[in-house]
Amino acid sequence: MSTNETCKSRNTVTVTFKVDEELANLLKSLPNRSEFIREAIMSKMAVPCPACGGSGKLSKTQAMDIKALLDSHYVGRCLNCGSMVTYSTCTQTGSTKDPREQIRMKQALAGGPLYCRVCFSETKLCEKCKKWWHPAEKSHDLNHLDEKQKRG
Repeated sequence: MSTNETCKSRNTVTVTFKVDEELANLLKSLPNRSEFIREAIMSKMAVPCPACGGSGKLSKTQAMDIKALLDSHYVGRCLNCGSMVTYSTCTQTGSTKDPREQIRMKQALAGGPLYCRVCFSETKLCEKCKKWWHPAEKSHDLNHLDEKQKRG
């Protein structure tokens, strides 16, 4: 299939616009000015990437697709060991039979501390705040002391 056939098969529309002579000469010097113009226009219309916090740019459609994926998947780092933790929100609906795994995911999705499976297996339930905390997490007890000082 030739390049012309490829362009025609994509239902492209020709758009014309006026530019000054200097810009016209610069555009003429480009090997593929149509692609350059398309990319320049898309970069101005692009939106910040919801996955990387805006260091990348996507089309609005791509951004919506990524946002939908992020809304259904959780990605973070284990508070104890720092390993990457990912899972989909559908796992919180009871698809896992392990009750501790359900607790781990529910706690993280509710904004509580996130632990990988290995570190969570070493956690203990705090009687004061009813959250699961890893024994290596020294700041947890300090949080309770701060709360007492604020009240006292």
